[in-house]
Amino acid sequence: MTIDGGFLGEWKQELASPTYGLAFMGLDIYSRDEEGYTELVWLPGIDLRLFRGVNVAKRGGFFAGAEVGTLFFLTPEKASSFTDNYPGVEEYTVNIDTIMAMVFLMAKYGYRLELGMALGGVSVGWEMGIGARLAQGYLGLETHLDDGAGIESWGSKEFYGDGMGLGVILDTALEAAIRLGKNFRIFARLGAMLTPPVFTSGDSEGHFWDLLGTATYNDAADLTDRYQVDTAPIIPTIRVGFILNY
Repeated sequence: MTIDGGFLGEWKQELASPTYGLAFMGLDIYSRDEEGYTELVWLPGIDLRLFRGVNVAKRGGFFAGAEVGTLFFLTPEKASSFTDNYPGVEEYTVNIDTIMAMVFLMAKYGYRLELGMALGGVSVGWEMGIGARLAQGYLGLETHLDDGAGIESWGSKEFYGDGMGLGVILDTALEAAIRLGKNFRIFARLGAMLTPPVFTSGDSEGHFWDLLGTATYNDAADLTDRYQVDTAPIIPTIRVGFILNY
């Protein structure tokens, strides 16, 4: 099906669009003792999506449709880390090990402002979506303590998020595109997703104090128990892709 686009020529109304990009999950890692230490770590991930929809107005201005996609975060052991210290304890390293996947389905709509002629042009636009996601994953912290005399100790702690499973997802993005002909364009999008945190502190804070009381951190296992992790509800994304009208 085509629609009359005036000086831009006839547009085909159906459209499909795959996108490929990066997403960034923020981990708020903090200690629950009097030191009040916090560290915000951004973990990169892969963002893959497929959109199918229709042009609602002439020249492809307004559009609407459905999008399915996945986010996949995989951080190899010791690839992300930070250093911390505690009174009476040497400086030590905290390593982050994460595997998290999310699949989602959203209804989306948006608008593009076209500049150019039938043979080509540029466009800028905006899109917004709402839908559901299914998340599953694992996060581990590992502390490495070296006393400087060749004696090392390790401790680890695992988190299985309270925010796993089904949840609502909101998505928005700004777009800049180059159009080649009437029915094909290449674009880049900068956006953000809003969804309930995947990893949350839950009730483990009380368990921490019951377990250690006012303990001094004299080994790596105790140092690991010092930390709790929350994930940021906003996931920034950057994507590239193409749109084909057919």
